[in-house]
Amino acid sequence: KMDTETCERIARVERNDPRLKELNLYGKPFGNEGAYKVAEALKGNNQVEKLILAFNNIGPEGFVDLAGAFKTSTSLTMLSLYRNEIGPVGAVAMADAFKVNKSITFVSLFSSQLGPAGAAALAEALKTNTTLTELDLSGNKIDAEGTAPLAEALRVNTTLTSLNLCGNNVGNAGAVALAD
Repeated sequence: KMDTETCERIARVERNDPRLKELNLYGKPFGNEGAYKVAEALKGNNQVEKLILAFNNIGPEGFVDLAGAFKTSTSLTMLSLYRNEIGPVGAVAMADAFKVNKSITFVSLFSSQLGPAGAAALAEALKTNTTLTELDLSGNKIDAEGTAPLAEALRVNTTLTSLNLCGNNVGNAGAVALAD
């Protein structure tokens, strides 16, 4: 359930309010239903540059909806989506968005239950994405298996300047793969 303040903020996004450059809904536990409403509002918006959806109880289905909006966004540059449960399914949808989006430069998916499969999906996007410069994947249970595709993507990606993998279990094999 969404509170009045959250509904008002989303309505401003829907109206494409030129004064609204940041949509910060940190800690609002609206789940997938709220993510759907945010995604729909963003589809017609070319003003919001920063989106903060952290600690919102958003699951994979919500990230599929959000990814649809991210694909066509021309104004979003920063996404803080941490402490939600994106999982591998949501990561695949987000990766598809990152393959085509030309405006997003910063993404934080800290502690979002990505695992090795989610990391591999995002790695595929990094092979073709030319705008993302910072990616935070810390605390996502990414092991050497998930690190290998990231290392491979970094060999061809020329725009990513910061990849945060703190709090993952990359191990020696993952560290070597990243160093090569």
